[in-house]
Amino acid sequence: MHEISLVSSIWKTLDATLSESELNALKLIRLKVGALANVEPILLDSAFQAITKNTRFDGVELRCTLIPATAHCESCKDIFPVNNYRFICPTCDQPTSDVRSGEEFLIENVEFSTEGEELNSNHKPNKSCAPIPNQ
Repeated sequence: MHEISLVSSIWKTLDATLSESELNALKLIRLKVGALANVEPILLDSAFQAITKNTRFDGVELRCTLIPATAHCESCKDIFPVNNYRFICPTCDQPTSDVRSGEEFLIENVEFSTEGEELNSNHKPNKSCAPIPNQ
């Protein structure tokens, strides 16, 4: 399950980027996860819960926005959705390898608790990293 290493990488990035007081006030991490990124959002959430349980980050929420896969056809210049890993242009039936979106795995942003606001230390896995359709 490579989701554990992905969650570890998220924490390493945040640790290198945020101050100690910001880390202590962290309440929400938002990710952008591409449909082709080989990440299972529910497994990512489970790994996140396992790593943060009984730590100062217990209660920090993880949310994922699923980025759909799109590709560009070099023949007809169409940009089309990739479904079921089918990289064939629906307009001209030509194959392509020019992926335009869907490979992302990014920390989109984070939110901090305000002074006096406490993290929910009784946080239970709630599938918060289940895919949220891109709006």
